[in-house]
Amino acid sequence: MTKQKLIFLILWLLLLWAIFLLVINLRNSWGPQRNITPGDLSIWIYEDSEDEFKKIVDAFKNSVSGYSSKNIEITSFDDLSSYEDSLASALLAEKGPDIFMLRSWHYMTAENATQVIAREYISPNDFRSRAHPFIAEELIFTDSDDRAQEYVIGVPLWYETLWVLYNRRYFTKPSEMTQWGLFLQNIQKVLNRPGNITPIALWNGSGVSRVADVIASLFVSDGVTWISSAASSQIRQALTFYKAFWEQSGDNGYNETYSSRMQEVDIDAFTSWEVAAMVWFPRDIQKIDRIGYQSNFLFASPFPKYEGQDSWQHVRVNSLSLNTNSQNKSLAQEFLAFIASREWQSEIQKALPYYIPAYSSLQEEILEEKIYPQYNIVYKNFLSKEARYTTFNMKNETLFRTKIANILDMERWYEWAFESLKSFITCSHQKIAFQQNLSSSCR
Repeated sequence: MTKQKLIFLILWLLLLWAIFLLVINLRNSWGPQRNITPGDLSIWIYEDSEDEFKKIVDAFKNSVSGYSSKNIEITSFDDLSSYEDSLASALLAEKGPDIFMLRSWHYMTAENATQVIAREYISPNDFRSRAHPFIAEELIFTDSDDRAQEYVIGVPLWYETLWVLYNRRYFTKPSEMTQWGLFLQNIQKVLNRPGNITPIALWNGSGVSRVADVIASLFVSDGVTWISSAASSQIRQALTFYKAFWEQSGDNGYNETYSSRMQEVDIDAFTSWEVAAMVWFPRDIQKIDRIGYQSNFLFASPFPKYEGQDSWQHVRVNSLSLNTNSQNKSLAQEFLAFIASREWQSEIQKALPYYIPAYSSLQEEILEEKIYPQYNIVYKNFLSKEARYTTFNMKNETLFRTKIANILDMERWYEWAFESLKSFITCSHQKIAFQQNLSSSCR
């Protein structure tokens, strides 16, 4: 090879390398990331849509003096797993959003990245006097060095609890749906009716959209609020009761019909009137509305309780938190204080009507209001006045949600599988939250 050809080859390879780098950079620029400039406020959320949340942001910019020109970027994640991975990566790099959304039980793992909100922005005493006790307990932080000092660590976007959404054609007496014993009797009545209708979308885990929250609610009904504190008898109670919907003594027919699909099919079955009821969150009525349903047959009832036991309801509290490494702490805290005010907590209902108020007085005001104007469902239809509310701490929500569906697809050994899941989650949580037993293997 001549000297000229060698030089030409080297130049050609350098050109190809430059083109390769250019393509990589362009490809990265097409990704979902936002171009946040200094002074912008970045907010990360999940499940709630950007368009809905933007109504709250616009209300803030229009109502609080001096912020109308501020650029507030909202990024919403549909998938919880991708949200947790992206948030963990961003926080580890000391970047990420100024404000991010957390479930109540996430605070322990995000403690180092979450900053308390200054008392001049949100008073803990005022917050406690307005918020439901279970929310105040979750979101008021006591200083470990000075026990007299309290701070608010997150601002709730109201809360959610499960309901039974049902077809009034098949379940005619809502009062008989408040206890599982009465509900099971109603299921038998539906089974005896002509038409081959499946009473309720429960059993095979892969076919039930909210199966993790159903199991969590059954644990809470039995007094269990942490997965690590569930005793063997309580695990057996929750899982075997759930599995009873498939057994001959209470055959519900859902698993026999839909288990072969092994995917989330309850929404399709319910909207096509193949299934008479299902357990969902109020936010899920949006999906039903997009598909369509006869409004005069769509009704709701609170999640049933065990007969003879106190009524406890499992809730999810989605809250907004301040990033310790935020470069816009003043603006971020102004926004959080705006969200926490009683006046603007009521505005959240207009933007996100499927949430239940975090403040007791606001909840009383909306009990008779419709969640969506096209359906005859009001908030009091799924709120039990006698119930007490608490969260079921899954510790690792993504893992719990994935594995519980698989466990409930099993015909046997499911109690043993849940015990194993409990042990693994407890072990891994100790490593993440407390840096304990780091060298040991979680099995």
